[in-house]
Amino acid sequence: MKQSIKVNLLIFLIVAVIAFVLSTAFASVVVIDNSDAKKITAIENDSFEPHQIEEVPVIIPKVENTTDNTTFDNITSDIIEVADDTWNSLLG
Repeated sequence: MKQSIKVNLLIFLIVAVIAFVLSTAFASVVVIDNSDAKKITAIENDSFEPHQIEEVPVIIPKVENTTDNTTFDNITSDIIEVADDTWNSLLG
């Protein structure tokens, strides 16, 4: 690499590091106040009155399994049988 390119890259690196340090310092000094971000705001003329919220019941419907397991059992037994036959033929 040419000497001038190395010098330019070094200067760019130094400027980038200084910019990062300055931005971090500035961000730590400037604090944005978000204290009202999670509060409920007044609806009309500061007349909001909180009320007790009752727990909502959750209804979970009963799930009935209507699938036929015999088909699944037949497929798995066929796969096991083919694997056994393959293994036995490899062993001789």
